Amino acid sequence: MIDDTLQANEWYSDSSGTPRSWVERLGSLWYGLTRLQWPYRRRYVTQQVTRYWKHFTGQPVNEPNNVALSNTEELPPTIRLVQEGAQHALHSYIPRPYEGHLRYVYGIDNTTSTLLFKTLKQVGIGDFSIRNVPGYHLALFMPPYVERVGHEIHDWLDEVQAQAKVAPVVVDNHVRQSITGSYSATP
Repeated sequence: MIDDTLQANEWYSDSSGTPRSWVERLGSLWYGLTRLQWPYRRRYVTQQVTRYWKHFTGQPVNEPNNVALSNTEELPPTIRLVQEGAQHALHSYIPRPYEGHLRYVYGIDNTTSTLLFKTLKQVGIGDFSIRNVPGYHLALFMPPYVERVGHEIHDWLDEVQAQAKVAPVVVDNHVRQSITGSYSATP
């Protein structure tokens, strides 16, 4: 699952960059303090305290630098079409709860977003887990981080295959399908 497709839902309702209201910010803070799993909660609290301290003391609030992708004009026409299609999907796809196998590879160096974690909780209602890898969001597609992402996906597919050898998962007379498109009974 790609997190960009999670943005078209009730929590990501405004993608225009408009600052969120204090009510929304307090709701995010409450969620971050009470609902996030421990490693993410610790990172979230540290990040928020640092951010507000810098804001209070007048220091620049710099978010972690993601590795920039190539400028659109420099890309071949085919890649630009793929990028445009991804942007269309980003703004039109509304995620639904998913009961199958679902793994989210999370760049642990990212700023912790309560909005993302709220959405993941709503989507991942089946066999769901988060796999933490070092790096920032866009850096995960570049060496050396991409190798770690590949290992995580490989390990997960091995797990699914091992589970399938034990017994297929049947829900409502159907073999449950994984997010990769392979069926649990025959990965």
